[in-house]
Amino acid sequence: MDSLRALKPGLGQLIASFVPIVLWTALWLSIGGGNARDIIHPAGPLDFLHGLRAIFPFAAASLAMVFIVAQISRQRPQRMLFVGPLGLVAVYGLVGVFAALNSPDGSVAIFWTAAYLTVPLVLWSVTWGADPLGQLYRLINFTWVAIILAAGTLFAIALIYMDLGNVIQNPAGFFRCEPTGHWYTQTSGVLRSTGVGRYAALAAIFAFSGIWQGKSRCLWSIVLLVALMLLITTGARTSMIALFAALGLVTLLYGGKKAAALGVLALMILVPIHFLTNIDRSFLDSCFLHKGNVVLENPMPEDQTPQVQPPTSQTPQVQPPIVQPPTSQTPATAPGNPESQPDATVIYANTFVNLSGRTRVWEAGLELFKASPYLGYGFHGDRLKLGTHMHNAYLHALVQTGLIGAIPFLAAFALAWLWLLKVLRNLSSLPDVHKHLVIQMAALLAFLTVRTVPESTGAFFGVDWLLLALVFLYLQVVSHTISQTKRNA
Repeated sequence: MDSLRALKPGLGQLIASFVPIVLWTALWLSIGGGNARDIIHPAGPLDFLHGLRAIFPFAAASLAMVFIVAQISRQRPQRMLFVGPLGLVAVYGLVGVFAALNSPDGSVAIFWTAAYLTVPLVLWSVTWGADPLGQLYRLINFTWVAIILAAGTLFAIALIYMDLGNVIQNPAGFFRCEPTGHWYTQTSGVLRSTGVGRYAALAAIFAFSGIWQGKSRCLWSIVLLVALMLLITTGARTSMIALFAALGLVTLLYGGKKAAALGVLALMILVPIHFLTNIDRSFLDSCFLHKGNVVLENPMPEDQTPQVQPPTSQTPQVQPPIVQPPTSQTPATAPGNPESQPDATVIYANTFVNLSGRTRVWEAGLELFKASPYLGYGFHGDRLKLGTHMHNAYLHALVQTGLIGAIPFLAAFALAWLWLLKVLRNLSSLPDVHKHLVIQMAALLAFLTVRTVPESTGAFFGVDWLLLALVFLYLQVVSHTISQTKRNA
C-alpha cells in the first residue's frame, strides 16, 4: 500500500503534464480539417477522418471548460489569465458571435467563431495550475519540436519527390524559386507553398536562437541550413521578410548593438555588390518580383471593381466580385478550413506591385467595412462575401467584427509588445531557460507581427493564431511572474 501511495503523486504529475499536450495537439490536428457533416454522411473513410478532425477543437475546449469550472469550484481563481493580450483577442472572438447576425451564413460564422475561441480556452486551462510558467515552457518546447519535425519531413518530401536533390547539386538553383503554388500542384492540393515556407521559417528561428545559445551548435547549424534551403525554394516571400525581421531581433537581443551594427554593415556592403555585379539576379526576379511565375493566390483581376451595396434595414447585402475560376492548371478545393483553401487562380505579369493581387482584395475589404462598420459580417465573412481570403489581419478583423471587435484585436498586439519590452528590461531576474525562451518568443512575435500585413495572422482559426495565442499568454505569464518576484523581494 505504501508503494501505491508513493506512485500517486508521480502519476498525477504525469497526467498533469500529458493532458495539456493532448489538448494542444488536438487543436493542431484540426488545421485543414474537413466538414463536420461528413461524420454522419461520409463519402468514404478519409472524409470521415477529416470530419472528425473538424470537431477536435470543440472536444478539447469542452474538456478545458470542465477543468476551468472544477478549478473555480475549488476556489482556485486565476483572474490574471483573462486580463492581457489573449483576453483582448478573446473579446474580439466574442464580438464575432454577435457579428454572425450579419453573416450571409450564420451557421458558418458561428462555427468559425467557436473554433477561434477554443484556442484561448485550451491555453487558459493548461496554465491554470500552480506552475503556469512551467506548463507553458513544456508546451512551447513541444510545439518547437513538432515544427522542426514538420520542416524536416517537408524537406524530405522535397528531396524525394520534388527534385530538391538536383537543386542541391546545383546551388544556383536555390536562387531560382519554384513558381508560387508549386507545392500545391505537386501535392494535389494537400500543401501550399506559403504554408511550407512558414514552417521552414519557424524552424529557422528556433535553430538560429539555438546557435546563439552556444549548445549543440553543429546540430542547430544543420537545422538552420535545411530550413533556409526549404524556405528559399518555396518562394514564400512573406515568410522570408518576416524571418529577416525575427533573426535581426534575435541578433540584437543576444549580441547587443555591436552585433546588430555589424549585421547592418554587412548588408550595406553585400546588397550594393549584388546589384553592381548582377550576381544571380534571378533570386530577386524569381523569388521577390515573381517574374514569369504563376501566382495561385491572386483573388481578383486588375480590372475588377468590387460592387458593394450599403446595408439596408434588413440583412446587409454585398455584391461579391466575380473572380476568375481555377483553371485546369490548378485544382480547386471544396469549402473547408481556410488554412487549406487556395484563393482563386489568376495569372499576373507583375505580382510585386499589386502584392499578388492583395491590393485589390484590400480595396474590396474596405468597401465591406464601410457597408457594416460596427459589427462587420462575422467570421469567415471575407470568404462568404468576396469568395476569397482577406490577406491582412487588421482588415480581416474589420470585415469580420467591425470596429467593435477590431479595436481589442489591435490593442492585443500593442499590449503584447509593451509587455515584451517590460520583460526584456527585467530579463536578468528570470532563470536561464526562460531568458532564452523570452528571446525566442520575441522573435516569434516579430515574425507574426510582420505577417499581419500581407497575411491574416491571428484574425481567424489557423496556424498563425495558435502560435500568436501561445506568445500572448507566455508574455503575460512571464510579466506577471516578474511583478510577483518584485513584490516578494
